[in-house]
Amino acid sequence: MTTHEHPFLPALQRLDSIRAAAATRSYKRQSLECLQLAAGDHFLDVGCGSGDDVMSAARIVGTGGKAAGVDINSAAIAEAWRRAAGTALPVDFCVSNADELPFPDQSFDVSRSDRVFQHLADPERAIDEMIRVTRRGGRVQVVDADWEALVIDSSVPEIGREVIGYMTGRAVRNGRIGRQLPGLLSRAGLASLTVVPLARTFFDLKLMEEVVGVRRHAEAAREAGVLAADAVENWLADLEAQQAAGRFFAAALGFIVQGQKS
Repeated sequence: MTTHEHPFLPALQRLDSIRAAAATRSYKRQSLECLQLAAGDHFLDVGCGSGDDVMSAARIVGTGGKAAGVDINSAAIAEAWRRAAGTALPVDFCVSNADELPFPDQSFDVSRSDRVFQHLADPERAIDEMIRVTRRGGRVQVVDADWEALVIDSSVPEIGREVIGYMTGRAVRNGRIGRQLPGLLSRAGLASLTVVPLARTFFDLKLMEEVVGVRRHAEAAREAGVLAADAVENWLADLEAQQAAGRFFAAALGFIVQGQKS
């Protein structure tokens, strides 16, 4: 298998690396606990990627239940099926847009989406679709970040603020979606809303780069003319110096927002 033959491979490797981190495992576990999954439940993951969360849910709902995942990326769905092969877990995967789910009304007890809404062109339509396919009394959960709340310690903080501003306002489609989720779910008619903040800390520049991609965003800001090339180079060099000295620190904020369909 080569990267040229399989363009999804680099992204998959990066996502697997992120998933393996203790902080990721912790919030994944917390988000599933919030859903209160039980044996026999029908579970949907919108934007399931390679299907790991679907398989985690399938182990809870058991053979009397079902765990389904959809993703717009056909290569991700193919990988999900590959990983599920031979497990005998009650899973199903298909390629689908978030704003037009291929399921009848009230098909699931629980619908959720993790770190997907920041990329969607129409988050309102996506949440409406998740609610449509969820039974009355079922739970709907969206987990996502608020990139404007990203903090990175640096001796040139003004450059960091420019990079975060570019990332929030231009590089990520919905960079402030984290703070918007409670209003989004409330306006869609969900009741009994709960909001759980997620703060993730980084003491390693490499891991933070894998999760957040600040180097990529800083270079994009330079190419867009938002920042001068020397400013970007100085800021990145400062982060590397902080790392070398054992003083690197950054933190990102996200939210688990959940409601009940009435």
